[in-house]
Amino acid sequence: SGFVSLASVLAAAALPFVAILFSLGTTLILFLTLLAFLAILRHKTNIQRLVQGHENRFNTRSFLSKRS
Repeated sequence: SGFVSLASVLAAAALPFVAILFSLGTTLILFLTLLAFLAILRHKTNIQRLVQGHENRFNTRSFLSKRS
């Protein structure tokens, strides 16, 4: 399978929580929250395609064959 955009959105959403878990400080937590928000905003169309079931999957075989 391999939904790259889903992994990106989940990683971005987890970032502020990880920062809180490791007590990284208020300024860094706010900065990482802003980065997470921007990353999720950037993937808005990908999220819409995921919900509709139209998001492209990352295919390793296809990717590697194009590089040859």
